[in-house]
Amino acid sequence: MQDIQSETITVGPVRLAYIDSQSTSLFTGHKKTAQNGDQYETYGCTLMFNDDVRQQIQPMIDDVGRKAFPQEWDNPHAQLKRVIHVSAEKPQFNNVTQYFCSTSTNYPPKIIDANENPIVNVADPMTGKKPLYDGVVAYVNIFFKAFNQGGGRGVGCKLNVVVRYADDTELNLGGGVDTASVVAAIPAAPPAGAQPPQAPAVAPAPVAPPQAAPQAPGYPPPQAPQQAAPQAPPQAPPQAPQQQAPAAPPAGYQTPAGGWVPPVGQ
Repeated sequence: MQDIQSETITVGPVRLAYIDSQSTSLFTGHKKTAQNGDQYETYGCTLMFNDDVRQQIQPMIDDVGRKAFPQEWDNPHAQLKRVIHVSAEKPQFNNVTQYFCSTSTNYPPKIIDANENPIVNVADPMTGKKPLYDGVVAYVNIFFKAFNQGGGRGVGCKLNVVVRYADDTELNLGGGVDTASVVAAIPAAPPAGAQPPQAPAVAPAPVAPPQAAPQAPGYPPPQAPQQAAPQAPPQAPPQAPQQQAPAAPPAGYQTPAGGWVPPVGQ
């Protein structure tokens, strides 16, 4: 496709990110290979900005997109790479910015201060801080260009000039530990010849006395079933002694007056 690109524009303030990472750098070119096998280098970084900057550049992006992809650019579902992204797409940028975009160039960009002096990104011997770092504030000169190569289509942001503007909080975008906070937590080294501080003695944890193994709950031994004592057979109530009727008097015997008296022994 023919080159379709916008005019250049200087925007800011923006904050710079990934100025010297494994994938992008303002200072060191990353070698890449074109479709025809040619080798080339890319330089760049990421720009973070608020809605004021977005409103300045969005019309320029849309103009290039509609010229290059007239049937697709206004379709949000079209398989085209867009320039501007919201911060929610990159967790590292949450609470830092509203929008971001990646920039690139095939030539080393100009990096200057407000007096147009070239900046060499070497650490200050007094502070140990470099002039450019992730989070520094800058103004940038950029333009937008359509592309259709390597299986990708869309509009990209091209970087011309970076102007360092002001300091801001340095960002830890690598997801690692902030080394400054680690060093700040270390006490000052003792003077030469002094004994290093000893770690406070820690009393051993009390040892609990051994506990007997839990006993199974006690139960009384089983009792033999009780048998009822044998019952004596029921006895009949005692009978009153039977008295024999008195013998009859012998024949011819006269009963004396006062009644018959049986003989002794009867």
